[in-house]
Amino acid sequence: REPLPRAMASSADTGTPASPSVDWFTIARHALDHIGLQGPAGVLLSDVWLETSCAISLVPHIWRVLRSHAELRFFSGAEQAGWHEWRLVDQTALSSGNLAAMELEEAGRLRVLPSRQLHAKALRAGEHYEGFFALKDGRASDQWRALHEVARRGPAGVLQNELCRLLETAGKHLFYSLAVLQRLGLIVKEERKLFNPLSTPRVTITSLVRLKRFEPAE
Repeated sequence: REPLPRAMASSADTGTPASPSVDWFTIARHALDHIGLQGPAGVLLSDVWLETSCAISLVPHIWRVLRSHAELRFFSGAEQAGWHEWRLVDQTALSSGNLAAMELEEAGRLRVLPSRQLHAKALRAGEHYEGFFALKDGRASDQWRALHEVARRGPAGVLQNELCRLLETAGKHLFYSLAVLQRLGLIVKEERKLFNPLSTPRVTITSLVRLKRFEPAE
C-alpha cells in the first residue's frame, strides 16, 4: 500500500480550528480553480491536496467546502467517471450523505469532476465555451480538445510539440486550432528554443502554450 500524501494523514475532525495566519478560503478557491481546469479528465482529491500545498490542519475545512459545492461531482476510483458527449455523467456520483460520512483517507481516493459552468469559468472562455462543444461524429472540436489540454497544465503551460503528441494530431492541424484560440484571446504562445546535442538540427524552435489568464506580466 502506498503511503498517503502528508495532508491526507489527518483525521476528519472538522472541529480543528484553522490558523489565523492562513486564509483557508483562499486555499479552497485555489482548489476549485484547479479542479475546474481539469475539465472532463477530473482529478484525484489527493492530488488536489498536493496542488494546494494544504496543511494537515486545514484539510477537513477544505474537504467540507468541496463536498458541499454544487458544481462538483465525486466518483469512486472504481467508477468509469467522466463526461459522456461532453455532458457530466452524474448518475453514479456519490451522494452528499456518503461524502459526509467518509474519512479523509477514503476521500482522497475519489475523483472529482467540475460542472461545465465551473470549467468554463476556469478557462475564461465566456461566450465561446458552448461553441467548442460542437460535436462531429461524436467527437469534440479540435479547438476544444486543444484548449482542454492546455488548461490542464495550468500556469506551467505545455510545449506545442508535446501538445501534438497528446492530441495525436499533425502539426499543421494543431497550428490552425491554436491560431483560432489565440485570435479569440483564450491562449498565448511564447517562443522556446530546445537544445539537443544528439539531434539534427541541434536547436528546435517551438512554442510554450498557456491560457491567456496565465500570461506572465510584462
